Amino acid sequence: MIVKNQEDLVSDVLKTAKSFNLDSYVVVDTGSSDKTVENLLELNFVRTEYLHWEENYGLMRNRAAEFSSMDWVLTLDSDEVFLTEPLDLKVLVSVLYIVLEKPFAINFEQHYNKSSKYGIPDRIYSRKTENFVGLVHEELRNKETKEAVMSIDTRIQIINKGSETKQVIKFDKEERYKNLLFQMIEIEPDNPRWVAFLSNRAIEALIINEQYEKLICKHLFITNKYSKRIGNLKIHKYTKMLLEKYISYLILWKNYDKANELLKVGLLLYPNNMAFIFFKGMIQIESVKDLSKTYLIRDLKKIYRI
Repeated sequence: MIVKNQEDLVSDVLKTAKSFNLDSYVVVDTGSSDKTVENLLELNFVRTEYLHWEENYGLMRNRAAEFSSMDWVLTLDSDEVFLTEPLDLKVLVSVLYIVLEKPFAINFEQHYNKSSKYGIPDRIYSRKTENFVGLVHEELRNKETKEAVMSIDTRIQIINKGSETKQVIKFDKEERYKNLLFQMIEIEPDNPRWVAFLSNRAIEALIINEQYEKLICKHLFITNKYSKRIGNLKIHKYTKMLLEKYISYLILWKNYDKANELLKVGLLLYPNNMAFIFFKGMIQIESVKDLSKTYLIRDLKKIYRI
C-alpha cells in the first residue's frame, strides 16, 4: 500500500486487510505531514517504508512492491476497505496458477459511495512477471511481452472511500488525474484505455476544444467516424466503456437519433448493461416530451389560429 496523509482511513483499511491472513503487510509512506505515520507505527503487524513521491502511479506501485519479499502481491489503495467477508486469497492464487499456467492478475470490484457503478482494478499479481504501466489508472503488463496481463474477474468487493467529495477535493484528484490521462494519451495515442478512463472534467475540457468526439470515434470505429453498423465497431477490452461515454455525450447534446442507433448496437453486444438500459429509458422519455411539444404547438395554433 502507498499512502500519504490518510490519518483518518489508513488504520481501518489495514485492520480490515489483516483479517485476510496475508504473509506480510508493507505500507510505503510518500511524505505524510499528518498523523499517518504515527498511526502506522501503532500497528504491530505493519512494516512501514518510505519513498519520495513522483507523479506517476505506475512507477510508484512498482517501487513500493520492491519492498516486498513475496512473489505475489495484493496492492490496495490507502482509501480502499474490504466489503467481502475474509477468504483465503493464497488458495485462490494457487488454484488459478495451476489451472492457467500463464501470467494473470486478479480483479476486485471497486465500489464507490452513492454510485451504482464500480470499477474492476487489478489487485493481486505476480511482481516477478508483471508490473504497472501508466501515470494514472495504471495497467498491469507482462514484463517480457509488454502486453496487458489477463485479468480474472472476481466478486471480491472493496469500497473506495477516496470517491467521497472530501477526499477528491483534499487531493485535487480530478485536476491531477485529468492532466495525467492527457499525458498518457500523448504517450500511447493508440491505446483506448486512457480515453475510456477520462473523467467528466477531462471530457469537458476536450469538448470545449472540439476534440472529444474525434478522439472517442478513433477508438470506437474502424473508419474513425460515427457509424451505426456493428461491423464498423472496434471490439476490445474498452468498447463497452467507450460506448457508454459516447452515447452519454450524444444525449447531452440532444442528438437522440445517433444515440438511439448506437444504443441498439450496445444492447446487442451487452444486453444486460444497466447504463444502456438507463439510456434507453432517457431517450424514450425525451421522445415523449418532443411528441407532446409537437401536439401542444399544433393545438395552440388551432386555438389561436396562428
